[in-house]
Amino acid sequence: MRSESDEISQALREALEVARASQAQLQISHIKVILPRNWGKAQNIIETVIKEKEAGLNVAADQYPYTITGGGLYGASKLVEGWDKETGPGRFLERYGDVSERKRMSYYVDSLLRERGGAQYFTIIRVAEPGYLGKSLLDAAQLRGISPGEFCIEALYESKGEFALAYESVSEEELISFMTEPWVMVGTDGVLGAFHPRTHGTFPRVLGRYVREKGVLTLEEAIRKMTSLPADTFGFKGRGRLQAGAYADIVVFDPGTVSDRATLLEPTAYPAGIEHVLVNGVPVILSSERTDAFPGRVLVRSSS
Repeated sequence: MRSESDEISQALREALEVARASQAQLQISHIKVILPRNWGKAQNIIETVIKEKEAGLNVAADQYPYTITGGGLYGASKLVEGWDKETGPGRFLERYGDVSERKRMSYYVDSLLRERGGAQYFTIIRVAEPGYLGKSLLDAAQLRGISPGEFCIEALYESKGEFALAYESVSEEELISFMTEPWVMVGTDGVLGAFHPRTHGTFPRVLGRYVREKGVLTLEEAIRKMTSLPADTFGFKGRGRLQAGAYADIVVFDPGTVSDRATLLEPTAYPAGIEHVLVNGVPVILSSERTDAFPGRVLVRSSS
């Protein structure tokens, strides 16, 4: 949608209007409400979608189970680009030597952090001094006795522009509110590369954290959200169910141990508790080890 933050209600109305006018199926990708100042809007979004579904509109959504978004991973240029669009890492290092410029940059970053709810929502994921890894930006700044903005500018300089943060922009309470809706399926919104733990951790995180640990979903409902719901929604005939004649897309896992291991610091760590995986009947994981087989294919909606 056009917005997931301040204008999310308007953006949803626009998407619904397009779907209604065109009679097209509407899929809301990685549904969420971002920025702390917008927390509290999720229930209205849910009620609006339910009302449209009851009126006959074909609407569904998908979601990944993380409060940190991909857009919430802040690198050096992202921290200072709003202050000066020409301030890339190289230009930043030049300007750091000017005390007045450094103060201006620190003030700008402090303003940016306040606008996003505060430094407590930011976690350090790349920094020159290892002792700060995994700490909140607020705690790290307090340890140095400086403002969060000053810490960011110093850390950017010390790391030669490699300092990076993760921003917790989603409320877990609202994440759960969306998750429990029967029309919301599970999806990674993942990309290749060491980027965000959702690529390697989404499905085991739902099964471990939200089924086994928190009891938010039953195991059966979680599996439906991962299998038959998306298959039916997108028209993938012969997918999403264990039945005779269907494609053998099968995951064998231990409900008592399945969990995500991918973190912000190690985003490509493999999950625990997954024993075997078959894609189109071909093993790609056997006894928790890769087989290096690649039997997957691009899926398209079935014509029948």
